[in-house]
Amino acid sequence: MQCGPDPSNLKCEKEMSVRSGLKYVGWNPKNPVEKTLEFFKYDAEYADDPDTTSLNSTLYLEEGNTDDHFFVTDPRGFDIFLQEMKKALPPGVLKLKKNVTSVDWTGSDKVIVHTEDGSKYTAEYVLCTFSIGVLANNMVRFEPKLPDWKLTEIYKFRMTWFTKIFIKFPSAFWAENEWILYADNRRGYYPVFGNLNAAIPNTLLLIVVGEESRRIEGQNDTKTKDEIMTILRKIYNEDIEDPEAIYVTKWGMDPLQYGSFSNWPPEVSEECYRYLQAPVGRLYFAGEATHEKYNGYLQGAYLTGQEQAKLIHQALGDSQKLDSSYWFVFPLVAIHVSKIL
Repeated sequence: MQCGPDPSNLKCEKEMSVRSGLKYVGWNPKNPVEKTLEFFKYDAEYADDPDTTSLNSTLYLEEGNTDDHFFVTDPRGFDIFLQEMKKALPPGVLKLKKNVTSVDWTGSDKVIVHTEDGSKYTAEYVLCTFSIGVLANNMVRFEPKLPDWKLTEIYKFRMTWFTKIFIKFPSAFWAENEWILYADNRRGYYPVFGNLNAAIPNTLLLIVVGEESRRIEGQNDTKTKDEIMTILRKIYNEDIEDPEAIYVTKWGMDPLQYGSFSNWPPEVSEECYRYLQAPVGRLYFAGEATHEKYNGYLQGAYLTGQEQAKLIHQALGDSQKLDSSYWFVFPLVAIHVSKIL
């Protein structure tokens, strides 16, 4: 039984990296200031350096293709979005804190999902929303193993390390610029400070990515705070007060994510995306990494979930409206149970 695209037709032609494109137009940063400006423009946006980022996929959004509603401006944040979705579900349908350990898609008429607490769920179709980081690190066992054509695409994609550091002070000692850039001889060493005064008084946001993220997420937060204060006292003066609090996101070390979001590397073509999206038997795939336009963004995860749900309904031959269906939703997997076995 053919469970996806024919691997013999795979033609993922390489294209240009952002670095190659920048060199083509004459940009080749030499000093710390130029390297910091480059970091601010590319690394801080895509959580990866220009050498490992596809030029085609980057320009897809930048060349007039962005939407007016690209960012959420609702002061209630994303939580209200999730709470409203939750209201549509009957009591008891939403299952949380059910970490998936294995997915058995051996059967021709069902898929069985096992969770860490010993629970077992059986359904006609399963929609997997595992991150690329979880899949690439083999955190979930698939029985049988996913086919080579699927694994090839999973391993091609990059899960980025993007660390946000929030540091709050007794008072703000910086100017009211939106961004503060620090140029160090070491590229990527705490280069970007965001002024959050408008939303969170007396608070700075720092952005680090890649190898610096790995280093910072693996060290004690007190050491991170000391490193930041050394920079701030160099920029401003030795008398600035110590911070009241520091919070460091550590998505790269989170076993439910193993990274922040995906990045489209140069070796991945649009045809490769078709393989990443394609179902394997009764196992369907969604998530931000599987969306060509919004890979790396929450709306990519949301939209691919809708698209794959429609495909599952078509496979079921179910004429019901999507909003009448019931789903079990775990941190990593969603199971359609409108026709549970």
